[in-house]
Amino acid sequence: MGKVYRYAKMRKYLVLLCLLIFCNTESNSVPIVEVQSKDQNFSPATTIQRYELFRKSGLALVEDKKNGSYPYCVFYNSFGDREYPDFRAVECHSSIEKGLNAVKYFEYLDKKFLEKLNSLEPIEYEHQLYRNDGKFCIFYQSKQYTCHENMDDAEKDIDLRHAYERYDQGWEDKLITFPLLTDEEYTATIKFSQEFYFDDIRIKLENEAYTCKKKTTGTVISAYSNEFHPLGLYQEKFDDDLVIRGWTQRFGSDKNYLLNVDYNCLLENTDRGFLLFGPIFFQDNQWWGFEYYNDDYYDKSEKQHYFAFMTYFVKRISLGDNILTNK
Repeated sequence: MGKVYRYAKMRKYLVLLCLLIFCNTESNSVPIVEVQSKDQNFSPATTIQRYELFRKSGLALVEDKKNGSYPYCVFYNSFGDREYPDFRAVECHSSIEKGLNAVKYFEYLDKKFLEKLNSLEPIEYEHQLYRNDGKFCIFYQSKQYTCHENMDDAEKDIDLRHAYERYDQGWEDKLITFPLLTDEEYTATIKFSQEFYFDDIRIKLENEAYTCKKKTTGTVISAYSNEFHPLGLYQEKFDDDLVIRGWTQRFGSDKNYLLNVDYNCLLENTDRGFLLFGPIFFQDNQWWGFEYYNDDYYDKSEKQHYFAFMTYFVKRISLGDNILTNK
């Protein structure tokens, strides 16, 4: 009988011991800490409950249950040996999701600041990411372009757009320069555009005759030229708008190295031919257009998911001094 009693008593102690261990484990998983703050907008002594571990950036999201409807607060923790922040919150939010988005937005701003600080030739990006009415919005040339509900999607979007801009900047840095059009050359180009835009033209390349028909239907086909188009440079020279049929300005006037197919050219009496990019122009007593050529720029790039036209390249070719043989 005594052994049974002692056994039952021992089981009781074991159960109590397990309960104590379990309770201590639960308590340690969500530590409660006292935080002192001198900021008037934050309680001088507030009990906070850590929501998640501090991120490598030094930012943390902590839950302040005494902060009313906005308990999820973003902190900077500049003291690496501390287990919790000891100064005022940067801002507070009504939900964990909004708080985490804010943390990631601040991390993004810090990352971009350091990139610019450490870059020898920082790029002034045309696309910028800002918070607007609780959303994360991309602005293009100071105008709102698109918005995202969460920061992860916004950062993926803006990073890709910035990759495009770095790609463009690298291409612009290697462009070839040519003399500007003279007033007479510009006048001849304008006259052709206004009077003969839809007419077929005849050109001769390497002693072979081609008939080129204006491309007016189908998908727009674009490519990067290895120079700024002379008409674009003429426009910048006089700070005036060019009214030229066939001239397409995609992504703004500063991208006038991005050209579209102007004509489909076929070798006479064959199915062989090529695409002629334009608009064509007159210079040095002859007409010029642009044709595909091989360039290794894309192969040496970051290899992002670029648009197809960003991987094709064209350069100027002479079309001869008389492309309107019947005129």
